[in-house]
Amino acid sequence: AYDTLTPQRAYERIDPFAHSGVTTFIHNVNPGQNMGYASTAGQMYHWDPPSNVPKEAWSKLGLNMSNNLACLTRNGIDPVNLVMNRARLRGMESMLSYRMNELHDVDKPASPLLSPFWKAHPEYRVGGYEGWGKEALNYAIPEVREYFFAILREVVGRYDLDGLELDFMRFPYYFPYRADSMDTYARIMTSFVECVRQMTDSIGTARGKKILLSARVPTSLKGCAHLGVDPATWSRRGLVDFLTVAPFLSTENNIPVGEIKAACGSIPVYTCLEFTIGARQMTREEKRAAAALLYAAGSDGMYLFNYFVAWDAGFEADTEVLKELASPELLNGKDKLYTIAIPRYPVPSVSLPGQVPLRLKKGEARSITVRTHEPVRPRSVVIRIECADTLTTADLRVRLDGTELGTGVIPQNAQVFPEKIWPSLPVREKTLEFVADPALLKDTNEVMIQANRAVTVEWVYVGVKH
Repeated sequence: AYDTLTPQRAYERIDPFAHSGVTTFIHNVNPGQNMGYASTAGQMYHWDPPSNVPKEAWSKLGLNMSNNLACLTRNGIDPVNLVMNRARLRGMESMLSYRMNELHDVDKPASPLLSPFWKAHPEYRVGGYEGWGKEALNYAIPEVREYFFAILREVVGRYDLDGLELDFMRFPYYFPYRADSMDTYARIMTSFVECVRQMTDSIGTARGKKILLSARVPTSLKGCAHLGVDPATWSRRGLVDFLTVAPFLSTENNIPVGEIKAACGSIPVYTCLEFTIGARQMTREEKRAAAALLYAAGSDGMYLFNYFVAWDAGFEADTEVLKELASPELLNGKDKLYTIAIPRYPVPSVSLPGQVPLRLKKGEARSITVRTHEPVRPRSVVIRIECADTLTTADLRVRLDGTELGTGVIPQNAQVFPEKIWPSLPVREKTLEFVADPALLKDTNEVMIQANRAVTVEWVYVGVKH
């Protein structure tokens, strides 16, 4: 029972981005540790589930993916070329991305996402981290680097790509963590990136074209150092053409872009908007707000990650907003929602620290910093505080930059800007909304929250309407 992914259906995931503001379409070649094409350096993803596997959502997805890849390949269609050529035909630059240490399902020995190489070499793992991290392959071991390099060389040799992205954020574990060894490890990784650069340059020269090399790395220099990656050295030595600084699974709108650019010299630095902020899908107004802040901090452009999940969740992907995200000027004077959320799966020492949850005792007042970027003064401003428990209007008092706001109300609508999102909406009964004078708004705002009973603040929203 083969699934029937036709080229036409694959194009439905690519064509909507043509002429939408998207300049570059980046396709990930390894769904899990195995490859999304008939590889000889590794193994193509394949799954024959045993009959007793529960028919949960992932089982259906995992089987469809296996059958689709097999079916396309059998019919003489290379799955990666299918995507790459269509993106290029539709006017987009076409890059391929490789996840440098895939860890999905490392706690499930029978998972089809795990490679024969990973399974055969438990002695090559980093150990020491919580959760999946300890199962990452250790790049300090020459055989591990040789294995990954062979795959990257195959990808670049096989495909007429415009560029290759080394995705160090999937997953951000490369070496055993030892404070006194990270500099040594960083030098090992820099040598590895240099080898990749020499390979892409040599294949590019033979083809008479430049093959771009980029890297997706943590959102702070401290986070990069914790990983043993050194994008500042890569940039200054010309080993990469641009960088993408990316959070892990939850948009960070306070990325210190200036600090990263100062260290990395003249190459472009893009900032990544995740599909989610906290545990919820980003709305149009949240994307605008995050992009406005990141451009104001010095970002050279936006990179969207996991955007297709909207389609997978049964929603329309918002392609209309993309033109605005491509230009800071187009974001001026547009409605926005500035959101402070609990990071979804923060990676210790890699993700930026979050300001929530904020646990307040009765009578206690604490402040949250909310940055905004509004060159055009908005018509109205509302602040919403969402807590872990149901609220009454008497539970919280709020000041914006020292000015006391009136009594909060339980909002009529669950969202400041209604939009269907995955997986669930904010909870009205746990939320109080406060109206603020737009003249109070600054680039950096202090939202002081005073609790009249013990509460846990989980979300802070500042909505601006123009």
